[in-house]
Amino acid sequence: MRLARREPTAFQAWAAAEHRKLTHPKWAHTRNHGVFANDLTLVQNLELAEKAFGHISTEELDHWRMSRGHANTSRL
Repeated sequence: MRLARREPTAFQAWAAAEHRKLTHPKWAHTRNHGVFANDLTLVQNLELAEKAFGHISTEELDHWRMSRGHANTSRL
């Protein structure tokens, strides 16, 4: 969700690459083993995230990104 808000062009490029993969004959009739390990596309996952977390501001997302997970280098 943060990428789609901060870098919409980059998100669209990622979604386009996923679409090319999913529509390529090599991958026809296979599951989409995407980043979220479900059968939804990036765009579908973004829609779900917006429904669930759309009320969170981009600034809050930035804070969460830098204070949790792999971007966190300190133990607060």
